[in-house]
Amino acid sequence: MGICNDKGKTKSRDEVISTFAKYGLLNGEGIIQFGESKEIQRFIWFLSNGKIKPYDLPDAYVKVNNQILIIEHFSIDGFDTYPDGGSKFQRNESMIDRKFRELPTTETGVHLTTQIGVANSYAGFLKNCQDKFDHHYSRIPCYKEHLLSDGIANDNTQFTICFLMDEVSPLGTLTHDGEKMQPVCLAHSKEFLDYFSTRPDVDWIISAVVRLSESGYYPYFFSRLDIDDCREHVLDYASFQFLSSEHVMETRCKMIIPKEG
Repeated sequence: MGICNDKGKTKSRDEVISTFAKYGLLNGEGIIQFGESKEIQRFIWFLSNGKIKPYDLPDAYVKVNNQILIIEHFSIDGFDTYPDGGSKFQRNESMIDRKFRELPTTETGVHLTTQIGVANSYAGFLKNCQDKFDHHYSRIPCYKEHLLSDGIANDNTQFTICFLMDEVSPLGTLTHDGEKMQPVCLAHSKEFLDYFSTRPDVDWIISAVVRLSESGYYPYFFSRLDIDDCREHVLDYASFQFLSSEHVMETRCKMIIPKEG
């Protein structure tokens, strides 16, 4: 296998560290586990004995002895994706941001409020998750090869692959089962579990759902070994009422700070 030739096109980022901090997971604790495997203990062991190192393809890794945890971060939301895998929500949000930056600043300031213009759905959430997952899944050989070529790993290294699927929907991805609100959790989605079972090269998934009663997130963890346990507790999200956030508004403001004197 030749060295993957896309390394260096993007700078190393601290997305993993910042997302773990956002979820309160930098010490590996405070996370909900779905399933009965002992894989969560291995996750905590990695974070207790190693340090998260920002990298470039993959986004980060943790090395303990000759075991390496590869962590690849990507955002997910409840909106459809374009054929190239880009989220319609994120693409529209970027266009709004670009339009705002092009507006000239005035002494009274600039204020822009506009509607995102796309609707989310459970089907859109699944497609978004799967498209993003497959894009990064195809790069797993490159992640390993880069670590080998940089001398971080060797032929005897044991790799564990974790996808950090960061929920970024503005209001969360929510359904209502007729009695109460139900945030969509990948570990409770039959459709996603069936999909995940066909992707054997990813060992762990970390994601989160939004807290309904307060700001913040409930991060959760499940592994490939937990799929059968998770299947016993699936929720039929497809039959629930999906709470669309198609009227989400984006607001941008900027002011001139007058110079003194």
